[in-house]
Amino acid sequence: MELEDKFTLIITTYNRYQYLLRLLNYYRNFGFPFSIIILDSSSDDISIHSDEFQRLFDHQRIIYKKYDSKIFIAEKIAKGIEDVSTPFSCLCADDDFILPIGIDKCVDFLEMNPDYSLAQGKFIVHWKGLFTNKFYWAVGYPNDHSVQNKDPLERFESHLLDYEVTFYAVHRTEVLKSIWKETSTNFRDWGLHEIFPSSLSMLMGKKAVLPVLFSSREKHDFSVDVPELINSQYSIDRIDLATNLIFEKLINLSRSNHRNDKKRIKGVLLEYKKNIMQRHEKKLFRTFLKLLRQILKYIGIDNILIVFENFRYYHSYGEERKRMLKSQDIFEINNIKETVVNFNTTNKDLNKTRQNQQLLY
Repeated sequence: MELEDKFTLIITTYNRYQYLLRLLNYYRNFGFPFSIIILDSSSDDISIHSDEFQRLFDHQRIIYKKYDSKIFIAEKIAKGIEDVSTPFSCLCADDDFILPIGIDKCVDFLEMNPDYSLAQGKFIVHWKGLFTNKFYWAVGYPNDHSVQNKDPLERFESHLLDYEVTFYAVHRTEVLKSIWKETSTNFRDWGLHEIFPSSLSMLMGKKAVLPVLFSSREKHDFSVDVPELINSQYSIDRIDLATNLIFEKLINLSRSNHRNDKKRIKGVLLEYKKNIMQRHEKKLFRTFLKLLRQILKYIGIDNILIVFENFRYYHSYGEERKRMLKSQDIFEINNIKETVVNFNTTNKDLNKTRQNQQLLY
């Protein structure tokens, strides 16, 4: 069975047609090796942006679905994957790249290991210079690891207490449909919109991180408001709701109803919130950055902060970056570099409407 019969890529997009076009052209260079479903909730019509879209959509492996611009991301995903018939699938943001070679390795692994619900590989992040067209990349999620506990609650604990993103991993389609149906049913805002479906996938099977380059993600301008968002999005009522839903899922998976399981689940969610709060700068430094950014923006040179953050990020994982310099990795990174450099996308295009949090996906 060929990859096209086993796997579907689901691209979510919102008001970033230039990035969607860039991504589709990247996969066209590989001959569209699998089915692609585009979930578009943009506020305008795609046809006014480029005639090339229609030519791309004529390809038999591309399905385009249009949604109302006010639809919530979880609902869009849940509806968009209802018709996926391949046994494996994954989500992809319009500004990222998931490599066909990485997908192929993950699908092969999941076929051979039925106790795993998802798999991914190594990540990099990429960006273009603010004042030049130069391509930069750095290691992303350098501490990502497999989660192989046999017990579903232990997998959940191991995953969240040392969390790395699984949003764009290759999933068994039945798992992907289940976690997003439950997420869209129970969460109508941004609270726990990422870790809840990720937690459910851990309950349904193990997670593998394979030694293959899997994805390159577009790096965005850094935010100094993250801790404030965390407090609002991970409020105690949302944590209580997630605790009850995860506990019910454990019971449905035929795990015996231990008295302390619910307490363990809530404790892990609270610890996760505490951990991500501690990752960010202290309040005094955040306040300083906010003030500095406003001053620089007033005089028209606020981009200097972005340059500083990109420089810091680029050099943070120098040793890990060197270890990734294998011939196959370099070949794949150069393919992404060629696509990014040749397309007319800018930081302004990428961030012009990101005040709407829906654009996180």
